[in-house]
Amino acid sequence: MGTNGSVLPATPYDGCGAYTRLAKIYRSQLRQFISAMDPPILLNHVQEELRAIRLQENVATADRSVEMSRLVARLVANLLTSGRDTSLRARHRKPARGPHGWRTRTDPFCVAWPQIEKWLSEEPEVTAKALFGRLQAVYPSQFSPGQLRTLQRRIRQWHLEAEQRDSRESEYRSGPNAIESRAAGAH
Repeated sequence: MGTNGSVLPATPYDGCGAYTRLAKIYRSQLRQFISAMDPPILLNHVQEELRAIRLQENVATADRSVEMSRLVARLVANLLTSGRDTSLRARHRKPARGPHGWRTRTDPFCVAWPQIEKWLSEEPEVTAKALFGRLQAVYPSQFSPGQLRTLQRRIRQWHLEAEQRDSRESEYRSGPNAIESRAAGAH
């Protein structure tokens, strides 16, 4: 409800459509253009034009209908071009941030990780589910079933780091000449 007791329209479009000073032809043109518009872009333009209309209402002019016709014509012209501009989006949404570099929770496997690494080095092909069963046997009531996915991620990360270690070690063992010849061949 408005400050003066009037009922507010549900949308800015409803506000324009309910404005009785608009000629019927402008209202029908407005309906046509709105049906083809992207809602966030349309909302932005309609809000700007409604602000301009409200400002015009506060200014006493001799011929209000001519001013309103000009404002509606400007609104329609903006609506014609706004569909092409995709850079305008809802501004209330925060831009997506990249992944953060800190933990949000303490690591549930920090106490058991040396044992897990030992098992992985002895049996690299063992599944995370099997290791999780072993952990539950060694550390009863410390790990809940919901932590299996966390262990799977940690083990996958361990395998990736092991592959990187192995590739660096093989490059080191093959000597500096092999590394230089590979680097020269890349250019």
